[in-house]
Amino acid sequence: MENSNNIIDTKLAPWQQETLKLEQRISELISICNGLQDDNRVLHSELQSTVKERDLLLNKNQKALARVSAVLTTVRELEAQA
Repeated sequence: MENSNNIIDTKLAPWQQETLKLEQRISELISICNGLQDDNRVLHSELQSTVKERDLLLNKNQKALARVSAVLTTVRELEAQA
């Protein structure tokens, strides 16, 4: 016999054995689903953080671009005056 479950299983009717197998498989699937839900929550949280960080970086980038553009405009004006 392969494991202790087989000893118990041999004493049960075939439909009972099949029911036990299905119950075990359903329990495994529920555990997998719970783990996937936890992973999904973590990923959504990380995604929100990443989107916020990206938005902040885009904002900083736009401000820096505006400052560089202003400096270039000033340099061009100074060159035109020279």
